[in-house]
Amino acid sequence: MTRPTTPSSSSASSGGSREQARERLAAFSEFAGTGLDSVVSDLARLEKTWNRIRSRLVAGERDSASAELESAIERLANRAVQMRREFDVVSAGLSLAVDDLTDEARQSERMRQRLETLHRVGKLVHSETDLDRLIDLAIDAVLEVTGAERGFLVLVENDRLVTKAVRNIQTEARGGEDTALSQTVVQSVVDGRAPLLIRDAAEDERFRKIGSVIDLRLRSVLCVPLLLDDEVTGAIYIDNRTAGGIFSADDLDLMKRFAEFIAIAIRNASMVQGLERSQEALLRELRATHRFEDVIGTSRGIIEVLDLVSKVADSDVSILLLGESGTGKELIARAVHANSGRSSLPFVCINCAAIPEHLLEAELFGHERGAFTGAVRSRRGKFETADRGTIFLDEIADMSPSLQAKLLRVLQDGRFEPLGSNEVREVDVRVIAATNRDLERLVAEGTFREDLYYRLNVVEVRLPPLRERKEDVPLLVDHLLHQLRAKTGKSIESVDDAALRALVAYDYPGNVRELENIVKRAAVLAKGPTIIVADLPEKMRSSAGAGPGAPPANRSELRRAREEARKVAVAEVERSFAMEAMRRNKGNVARAAAAVGMDRRQFYRLLNKHGISKSMFGEG
Repeated sequence: MTRPTTPSSSSASSGGSREQARERLAAFSEFAGTGLDSVVSDLARLEKTWNRIRSRLVAGERDSASAELESAIERLANRAVQMRREFDVVSAGLSLAVDDLTDEARQSERMRQRLETLHRVGKLVHSETDLDRLIDLAIDAVLEVTGAERGFLVLVENDRLVTKAVRNIQTEARGGEDTALSQTVVQSVVDGRAPLLIRDAAEDERFRKIGSVIDLRLRSVLCVPLLLDDEVTGAIYIDNRTAGGIFSADDLDLMKRFAEFIAIAIRNASMVQGLERSQEALLRELRATHRFEDVIGTSRGIIEVLDLVSKVADSDVSILLLGESGTGKELIARAVHANSGRSSLPFVCINCAAIPEHLLEAELFGHERGAFTGAVRSRRGKFETADRGTIFLDEIADMSPSLQAKLLRVLQDGRFEPLGSNEVREVDVRVIAATNRDLERLVAEGTFREDLYYRLNVVEVRLPPLRERKEDVPLLVDHLLHQLRAKTGKSIESVDDAALRALVAYDYPGNVRELENIVKRAAVLAKGPTIIVADLPEKMRSSAGAGPGAPPANRSELRRAREEARKVAVAEVERSFAMEAMRRNKGNVARAAAAVGMDRRQFYRLLNKHGISKSMFGEG
């Protein structure tokens, strides 16, 4: 039987791949099988020898039997020694194979953990729209999964390499060597559009004489480009200054995959920030050129409404305002009128649902004396009052079919007849209608005239509910408190952070009108100049974040809870930071931004994000 060679100690220490383990197991399985066949053959030969010895003993040939017995015992002893050696070889081989598989299992578990981390971070970064926060998340994840000493995220801006984030394994880097990287390495990756793995820069002929490699005492370096649509937008760079061979081919492959979705996430965040800047510029322009001072909000939904209103306000087309009750439809109607050529003429409001049907016609079109019981004198209707101005018909869906027909005539030719009169009167009135109901469904059901619907719906404006623009809640609260101070003289100056979190978290089925009532109630109950959680209705207190709520039921829920807690904590720190900066600088944004070392536009975004306005600090 041919024995396999015993593996060397260097081989044993280095372990091997899963394939090597399989080859070893197969080889030693074959070896063990052959060895078993050999043992069976040995036993068969031993049985024949014993039969011969027994025959000689029976025949009285004791000397001959004794000699053959001694020879058999010697052969058995030698065979036992040989089998022991062969067993040791098999045992050593099996041990190595087990070590190989154990190492492979450890590597697989490490890779699983790393991929799980990247998957978690990937979902997080793709939901993050703040570019600075996104970059921080990305570089933190890189250090977590690679175990690098330092990490850098570099972007290409105006053909220059700009470092956007720096980390080291202990803490955020602050200066000196901790914030320096090899520009040569990064530039070569950007120019070459390909990743670079330097196992030991001190021994690598390409880099060991480069000044930055020498000055920074670099050893292990890994750099991958951020590629998007075949364009290099930056790079992720990690290094270790204490040992070579820290990063492997697996690390390189992992970083290439990570860089792919980081590049996409950075582009998306940049686009969102660009859109936010465009919205801010549009909002400033709209407020500078139009009278929208009573419409509070900086959310995308409100900006879209104001943009549309600014385009149609100066025309005479009919407008249909759609939105839930309390979303501010009358406020938008007034803004349309204020920004039209009719702004100096009457704006007349009427709620079609608040007036009984038999009286609504008289309210709209007027009546003659004696037209109905109680009509002791003639009276002009709302349309006649609004002549050359604007009339706002709220809750238009509640108008009866007969009145719908008369309203249609006014929209078509500007003519109507007062109740109890045959005299035809003419008016020039712009009509703005509003409803919180689905008019298209009512048309399909036959309860609302289709021709009237299309006459009213020349321009449709949909108002978002407050739950879809919660970023406007802090601004609305400040505005409402300002109004309350002016009306009541009560000095409610602010809302504490916990109460504000509760106000923002609530869904407001009654929209802005409900928020207004909540703020009024809290202002009345407040014992000092600040509204606290205890001043809010009971239904809102659970949103204040004072208690932990139901514990997470699984690992996924735990992650979501941690991230939500992080967002709340970060938002609270950011708002406190911005508020304090504004307080110290008496509401002057430029001075506040300079004092905290931020770009003015970036500081403005922070103020808008947390609903902080200059008016809160005594400036308009």
